[in-house]
Parts: sequence; structure tokens; C-alpha cells
Amino acid sequence: MRRRLMDKLICPLCGGFPLSLSVDLEERVDPPRDWRPCERYCAFLDSEPGPSPPCGECLSREVVEGRVACPRCGAVFWIEGGVLSLPPASDKILKWFRGPESAGP
Repeated sequence: MRRRLMDKLICPLCGGFPLSLSVDLEERVDPPRDWRPCERYCAFLDSEPGPSPPCGECLSREVVEGRVACPRCGAVFWIEGGVLSLPPASDKILKWFRGPESAGP
């Protein structure tokens, strides 16, 4: 899992943001050719992105083992083999994400 994902993730249970990342094992990888800096949260710095974030260093690493935690509700989600395991989003979160004008579940 790339740290860049943390800029987009919200807790699927309560909608908390930003989530906290704990890395147990990471590996070096080739950075993608096309990318944009994080907009709201830089997991590499564990803060808002500054004027010159270390994107090249961040994008050349992949989290292989670790966990993502929600500071709001305390939920913990595991990263194994580079894959983050998340449960389906709650109905409350889905309704918020889709907006009030959406129809259906």
C-alpha cells in the first residue's frame, strides 16, 4: 500500500479523517511516473502537506505490513502483503458520501 492512499481514506465505520498509519515493514519500489502531491494529509510527514513535500521519497516506498487506525472511533485495519483490509462502509457513511440527493440504499 502506498502512503499516498492515506490522503483519500476515511474510516468506513465512522467517517474519521485522517487515519493514522503504523508501518511494520516497507520496501523500496519504483515511483509512479504520473502523480500529484497529497491535498489534505501527508502520511509521510504525518501532517498537512507543506510547500515542498517529500513526494519522491514517499512514492518510492510501499507499506507491506502494518496497520491503519481511526483516532475517532478506535477501529484498526491491517495491512498484509501490501493490501489494506477494510470492511464495507456503513450505511451512514455511504449516505454521506453519496449526498442527500441520491436515491436508493
